[in-house]
Amino acid sequence: MLLTLFFVSVTVNGVLFGFGDLNLPLIEVTYEGYIVEKNMVLNLWKPYLLNGVSTILYVTMAFMISSAFRSSTMAIGFSIVALFGGNILLEGLHRFDWSKYLLFANTDLTQYLSGRPYHDGMTLSFSIGVLAVYFLAFNLISWLMFTRRDVAA
Repeated sequence: MLLTLFFVSVTVNGVLFGFGDLNLPLIEVTYEGYIVEKNMVLNLWKPYLLNGVSTILYVTMAFMISSAFRSSTMAIGFSIVALFGGNILLEGLHRFDWSKYLLFANTDLTQYLSGRPYHDGMTLSFSIGVLAVYFLAFNLISWLMFTRRDVAA
């Protein structure tokens, strides 16, 4: 669905504004003050791919909640609350060093494009590692809860 969204948005914008600007270089000033020239098409892909990771994590969390509580309504509700409330929670917990291990501090991988991570010392590989641990934990909990259910034929 993310690929479809990307192609539809590029096509609609191309029809409305023209495709000629895709060949232009993208000039950006980094957080450190350096001027960098980037490829426009590659720069369009990065946010879509990095936001796709957070989508996968939230869907996995919703699946875990759904399999644990047998309620798709609860899974959708908790996922929406986590999506919107996670950033509010992070603002309150920013002063604690352990908050960099929370799921919500690592789901926005686009923070590394701007060079401003949630905490100093956080890197893209650190966030991917933390997200991999959460992904495995969510799937393990889902599998354990699902296999312990009594499935009637």
